[in-house]
Amino acid sequence: MSNATDEQIGQACAGQLFSAFSKGRLALDNSAQPLEIKHEIRQPLGWRTRGSATLKSGDDPKNGIVLQKGGIKIVEPMDAAEQNAYIVQKFLNRGPDDMLEYTVGINLKDMIHKGADFVSKAVAKRLSMEFDWKRLPTDASDASVVLFEETRTHLSFSTTPHPDVHSFQRMRDAWEKFDSKPRRNLKTMIDLHRFLNFVDTRKHPGQDALRYLAREDGDIKRLRRDLCRAFTHSAAGFDLVRSRSKYQYKGFAAVLTASSIPCSQNDVDNGRRNPFTPHQTIPTERVLAALDELKAKYFPELEIADLLSNANEIDEVVKSILKAA
Repeated sequence: MSNATDEQIGQACAGQLFSAFSKGRLALDNSAQPLEIKHEIRQPLGWRTRGSATLKSGDDPKNGIVLQKGGIKIVEPMDAAEQNAYIVQKFLNRGPDDMLEYTVGINLKDMIHKGADFVSKAVAKRLSMEFDWKRLPTDASDASVVLFEETRTHLSFSTTPHPDVHSFQRMRDAWEKFDSKPRRNLKTMIDLHRFLNFVDTRKHPGQDALRYLAREDGDIKRLRRDLCRAFTHSAAGFDLVRSRSKYQYKGFAAVLTASSIPCSQNDVDNGRRNPFTPHQTIPTERVLAALDELKAKYFPELEIADLLSNANEIDEVVKSILKAA
């Protein structure tokens, strides 16, 4: 699918690649035209490779709908418009544990290898309509669209290429781990931020890092741990804080909570059980914002540099997505 203008298409048809395809097409069926317009629509919905539908159709009733179901089987007999409406609703209303159930005939391979007759079998598989991370999101937002006379909101973004194959592999691997126990959807900006913060958290080195690969707020939980350890062991500037004030554990927990770091008195008390180790806090955007607030409002003596990791664990790719989002 493309939003190229007629002029841009004309330029594309004048190059070497088009010429090579033309010669190949001519050798096959006596036509030298390898490019044709199949559909014209106003607004597509895309979710992964070979997964696309139509939000706003074109004028021509014959070619005004694009529909690539991406492996989703539709059991009931429907025309193109009904199938498109069904798929769009599936996408907008999907849940992380949605399943597809249908009946298919066994394939020729199974018939040959297993000596089986052609019979039908029941199939149940997870509905898979999430972004496949073959490109990187940019300009993300919660976009609204009027569909079937109802305004719906969903995460929307443009994409840019990965800088290299390792970037793709990292993002795909991170999504597979994030999207398990429990399953996940990317339907809002909040969902996107949670995933990107999870990616940041996974990059942190250290023997105990796995305990902080939390799907929810792993970066903030690690910040809370490190602040409680620093406070109870009078490190990272808290020696000056405690010498000039009389903060008790309950009061310190209240200050952290007021600074977007949920904390209880027990969390502070647990900080005494392990020594404070410098440079273990993961510097995601919201971690930095919380630390800035703590220093500005409550603890000017706080040595933020003693907390933050020296390692460059926030990849430039992820930082750019967070900034765009």
